[in-house]
Amino acid sequence: MSGPRKRVREDPKVRRSQIVDEAIRIIGEYGYYGFTVQALAERCQLSNAGLLHYFGNKDDLLLALLDEIERREEEVLAPQVAMIEEKGFQSGNGKGAALEMMAAIARRTAENRERTRFLAVLQGEAMEPSHPAHDWFGLRDDETVQLFTSLLGREAANSPALTRYMISILRGMTGLWLRDENEFDLVEECLAATRLLLNDA
Repeated sequence: MSGPRKRVREDPKVRRSQIVDEAIRIIGEYGYYGFTVQALAERCQLSNAGLLHYFGNKDDLLLALLDEIERREEEVLAPQVAMIEEKGFQSGNGKGAALEMMAAIARRTAENRERTRFLAVLQGEAMEPSHPAHDWFGLRDDETVQLFTSLLGREAANSPALTRYMISILRGMTGLWLRDENEFDLVEECLAATRLLLNDA
């Protein structure tokens, strides 16, 4: 007769990563204000206390999600950003570098629909200054503006709004892509719109 079964303790890092991935899904469906800790705990097969053991409270959970997304984005995009910046500065072709950067960001955006929906839903909510993600999205926009401004150089100096137009292309096309069941090619559509914009700059 065998003895009592030993409970296998899951690695806390693995469990935390599972919670993060499930939270991205549920917030992408219901928004930050529309989901509850209880609903997330049930999806993760945890008690509320078990879930909050990893994150403390609902606001801390959201900020941890954003930090994790930032870490993942940095891991993937940072080498591409450095390469495009270097190539752009060496060639002096700011518009070409900006197009490459748009393609890299759009490609990353299209890779994971759940992550992109999560960010789009939160971004709409976070326009309200009291939202816990308000400052995070403001900083993200500022960094994107600075990136494209640096790449475009003279063109951006002559037209300070140019980089805002580029962000608007990416954001607007992403919203349409999320709604479009046929999933048009986000990268190609962003590049086509950006080429039109830069040809007139």
